[in-house]
Amino acid sequence: MAGEPLENRRQTLNKAAAVLLILAAQRVESAGAEVEYVPATIQPNLAPKQGTFDPTDEDLRDAAALLQRALNAEEVQV
Repeated sequence: MAGEPLENRRQTLNKAAAVLLILAAQRVESAGAEVEYVPATIQPNLAPKQGTFDPTDEDLRDAAALLQRALNAEEVQV
């Protein structure tokens, strides 16, 4: 009998968690339906001045190289 209140509490919490998960899933589905995609445009004239960055920063060099490869790509890949 001492375990009954604990078991009832567990069942109640499990049910509440299930309801919250269902509501969250419905919210995500409805949010996805409202998203409107706009084509991206690249404006190279808005690029930051590379001379202001630390040329010894390896991560920055890697990121700049990745961006340059993206700008040079002939087609968009998803």
